[in-house]
Amino acid sequence: RKLGFLFLLAQAAVGIAGPTVPFLVEADWLKHEQNRADLLIVDVRTAALYKQGHLQQAINIPADATFGIGSNNDRVAPPAQIQELLSRQGVRNHHHLVIYDDGNLKDAARFFWVMEIYGHAKLSVLNGGLNAARNAGFVVSHVEHRLNTRSNYVPMIQHRFLSTKFMLRLSMSSPHYVIVDARSALEFSGHQPKSPRVGHIPTAINIPWENNLEHQNNTRQLRPVAQLRQIYNGLDPHRKIIAYCHRGKESAVTYFVLRLLGYDISIYDGAWIEWSNDPTLPITVKH
Repeated sequence: RKLGFLFLLAQAAVGIAGPTVPFLVEADWLKHEQNRADLLIVDVRTAALYKQGHLQQAINIPADATFGIGSNNDRVAPPAQIQELLSRQGVRNHHHLVIYDDGNLKDAARFFWVMEIYGHAKLSVLNGGLNAARNAGFVVSHVEHRLNTRSNYVPMIQHRFLSTKFMLRLSMSSPHYVIVDARSALEFSGHQPKSPRVGHIPTAINIPWENNLEHQNNTRQLRPVAQLRQIYNGLDPHRKIIAYCHRGKESAVTYFVLRLLGYDISIYDGAWIEWSNDPTLPITVKH
């Protein structure tokens, strides 16, 4: 009964708190807000990189830990795995998570997407990652930061943010969907093979994930919103977007940007790895 009650609280939080939290924050914003009791900074880089230096108040939850294990290591981790991962680190449903990586957004956006799937209401990504924070004068520490107590995190699945192979097959012939391939142009065309079959999902359009980024002050960060809108101005805002990449990180950058711009988007969890390894599925090769 207690778990069910917490589930309802988490469900209410998703509906109430979500719209008030900025998806993208700058280092100056974090400097002003970092001492809030409900704010928790999450470094989603590898444990090795975290040990080399991290923001003083940041806990470490590597983005790679959001993948399943064993035969499911290319998919989103199941609820029990996510619940244990977050509970062990002391993350609570009410926390406002500020997520950062090295600035290329792949890990931060991946973690953001998975947390949206599991219904976390308050999520922000730090633009420019660790380097941007360093440039803003944040203290970098080599001492692990951990919360004092274990939590009882309650995940709540939000299916609208995740798509499957079956949904992709249906969307190929639907006027209500657009498929966006976030890989490089060479991968999309089939000239840079990373899997047994090359090419792309039929009807998909190619908007490489790296188009979203620029270099500023020795770090990578998102382009200004006006430029991002220009990159995606060919997408119909009334159609649902399904993004995919090779495994699920590059498309997460696309997902984050389109969420930021107000599009209705999900990610194909199986990604190109699943699609290209199924010989019954169609593929288009651009010559």
